[in-house]
Amino acid sequence: MFNEQGKIIRKELARIVFGESKQHQESLKSLEKIVHPEIHRRLEQEIQAARSQGHVDAILIDAAVILEAGWQELCDHIVFIECPFEQRLQRVTRNRGWSTAELTRRENHQLPLSEKRKLATTVVHNDQDLQSAGRQLSRFIDLILQPEKETNN
Repeated sequence: MFNEQGKIIRKELARIVFGESKQHQESLKSLEKIVHPEIHRRLEQEIQAARSQGHVDAILIDAAVILEAGWQELCDHIVFIECPFEQRLQRVTRNRGWSTAELTRRENHQLPLSEKRKLATTVVHNDQDLQSAGRQLSRFIDLILQPEKETNN
């Protein structure tokens, strides 16, 4: 499962944990029991470190499973990035070499997108280029930081 440099072979790990069999599901649960608490601890550390510096306006956490892992307790806002399946597939095929089956397998192990959308504070539409999504996200960040900036003036 590890290469010569000691790095996880992600494709091999995915083959073991993403699937429909009971063994796949048990493997994923075992992995999450190991990984999620450590990620949660590290997120808490990073957030605390940033806050202690005193000049951080916002902290962004990019995590597809933020709701499934229970990390939303660390967040004031949840942003759902909405993108049509075909575009998501095109991007992960180009950037990660995933197939349709691989994307579907992974998404099937997450909350349904409709549920994530409902639980979000805001939705960013990512059906155009990444710059458009970036502008939407920037506007949202400006909006939520505005009251804080007015209070500090």
